[in-house]
Amino acid sequence: MNKLLRRYSFFDSVDARAKFKKGCLMPYNAYMEPVVLGRNITADDDLITDVSKFADIDSTQCEYKDLLEQIAHTLNWISREIKLQFSGRIAPRLTLLDCGSRTGSTPNHPQHAGYPPIYFDIQPYTYGPSNYTQKGEPRQNIWNADGTLNLKVFDAPRNAMLVLLLAEAFPSIMYNRPILMHSLMKAALLDVYPVGSLEYQTIDKAVRAEDTPSYNHDRHMHVEAHSINYGMVM
Repeated sequence: MNKLLRRYSFFDSVDARAKFKKGCLMPYNAYMEPVVLGRNITADDDLITDVSKFADIDSTQCEYKDLLEQIAHTLNWISREIKLQFSGRIAPRLTLLDCGSRTGSTPNHPQHAGYPPIYFDIQPYTYGPSNYTQKGEPRQNIWNADGTLNLKVFDAPRNAMLVLLLAEAFPSIMYNRPILMHSLMKAALLDVYPVGSLEYQTIDKAVRAEDTPSYNHDRHMHVEAHSINYGMVM
């Protein structure tokens, strides 16, 4: 799926694999090959990490920064892949709003409570100098005064690719844990692809429209990673 969207340029080698350390990204080395998720991250469910240590994730607006190690690594690879595909964008990093806690307690964000930490909110990609659509400065206003989505600010192509990669990386999204976002944001992502195409069908199934004002899904998307596709290639 989506192979035509990708041009892989991550590095790997026999020497790099020999030096691989549990819970760490593969080092860049001698020759190019696609990245197979399961060869580059650990599947140890007991490891919890602080997402602020990942170079391609912006977690500066997170109050709660803990995720399962393999989920965080997957998000970092997804961020790198999107950065490769859209190299001209000003704000290249995947921008999180909140994750979970290794204690299981998130008193200021009860929807993300529980152990292990598998929940995370993403502030959508924009065409502006940041992807801060709900929290952070400079804030990017993705909505027009008349309530329509501002497609000159909201980066529909990048966000569409993000959903496709998330749906492939975390299969539970496609079956019983869809991504939550505003209905007009979902519609904008669907408009990126022809009606009936595989990408269109995937986004339609992977995203559930959620317009409840108090949930703020007009300014972020809520994602749950209950499973990981370790055979994913990126």
